[in-house]
Amino acid sequence: MVFTWFRKLRFKGTQLVLVSLALVSCASTPDQQVETESWQSFATRGNQELTTGNTDAALALYVKSLNLNPNNAELLNKIGAIHADRRNFNLAEEAYRLALKQQPGNAATLTGLGLLLIQQHRREHALPLLKTALNKDASCWRCANGLALLYDQQQHYSTALAYYQQALKILPNSAQVLTNRGYSHYLAGHWADAERDYREALRLEDNYRPALQNLALLQTRQGKVQEALTTFQKTTDIASAYNNIGYIFMLDGNYGDAEQYLEQAISLSPVYHTEAFANLTKLHELWRH
Repeated sequence: MVFTWFRKLRFKGTQLVLVSLALVSCASTPDQQVETESWQSFATRGNQELTTGNTDAALALYVKSLNLNPNNAELLNKIGAIHADRRNFNLAEEAYRLALKQQPGNAATLTGLGLLLIQQHRREHALPLLKTALNKDASCWRCANGLALLYDQQQHYSTALAYYQQALKILPNSAQVLTNRGYSHYLAGHWADAERDYREALRLEDNYRPALQNLALLQTRQGKVQEALTTFQKTTDIASAYNNIGYIFMLDGNYGDAEQYLEQAISLSPVYHTEAFANLTKLHELWRH
C-alpha cells in the first residue's frame, strides 16, 4: 500500500514529493549509483543529508528506503516531518496516518501528527493525540509544549503554564519553551513574568528571533518605544522596525503615533516599503471610521 501511495504522488505531478524528487534527481542526489543498496543504507544516507540541511536529497533517499521496506513507521515519520516543515500539510498528514496504521499508538507519530494539526488550527483533533503521546512518553517535551500552546489558544493560561513547566523540567534550557511561556504570561497580563522569560531565552540564545520580537512587542506596549526600536533592529532593518511599532500602535487604537511611525518607516526605506504603505492605508481607513 505504501509503495502505491508514493507512486501515486510521483505520477500526479502536482505534489511536492514529485517536485522534490525531480530536483534531487537533476541536481542534489549525492551520486548516480545503481540502486542496489539496502533500505538501511538509503535511510542512513537520508539521515546524513538531513543533518546537513539537504531535505530534497533526504526525502528522495527516504522514499527509496521506504519502497524497499514499506512498513517502516520511522521512515514515514521522517517524511511527514519534512513535509510539515515545508507546510505541505496534506502530504505530512498522509505520511503520519500511514505510520499510525503500521504502529498504532506510536508516541512519536502521535506527536508529529498532533503538532501538524495545531499548525492547521485543528485544535480539537490535536488535543487527544498530544495527551495520548505524553501519557505514553513522559519525556516528550514537544508534547507538553504543544499542549501548552493549545491551552493558551483557549485562554486557559494556568493550565498552559503547568504544561510549560512540565516541558521545561524535561528540557530546562529551551529558548523556545521559555519564549512560549513568556508569551503565555504576556497574554495573561503578567508582563514582568513575560519579560523575565524572554530575557532568559535570550541569555541562552542571544539572537533567538521569536524572543527578540516578543520582547520588542512587550516593550512597545510598555511605552518603551526606543528600547523596542533597538530590539526590533536585532531582527530586521530600521524601516521595518518603525513599521512594526506603527502596526502595534494601530492595533492599540493609538492612531496618531501609528501614523507617525508608519510614515517614518516609508521615509527610511531605501525602496518602496509596501507593507508600511499598506498599514498606513489601513490606518487611515480605521481612523475615518
